[in-house]
Amino acid sequence: MVAIHMFSRWTQENFFQYMRQDYDFDRLLQYAVEQIDEDFMVVNPEYNNNAYYLKKTREKSVAEGQHFSNYRKII
Repeated sequence: MVAIHMFSRWTQENFFQYMRQDYDFDRLLQYAVEQIDEDFMVVNPEYNNNAYYLKKTREKSVAEGQHFSNYRKII
């Protein structure tokens, strides 16, 4: 359990060291907050994943249905 906390702390220290070296993290003078447009829409990534899964499932069921309908025509 101690090793997990040590690793977590080490990861944080490396992150802040990287930010100080490459992005001059210690010299940030302000934390600005900007207003966003009220009409700005963000699509939920989970919605995209579900819509994609639903689309693929429907395509698969249509393909299987066509396969069986062709089979019935032969008989």
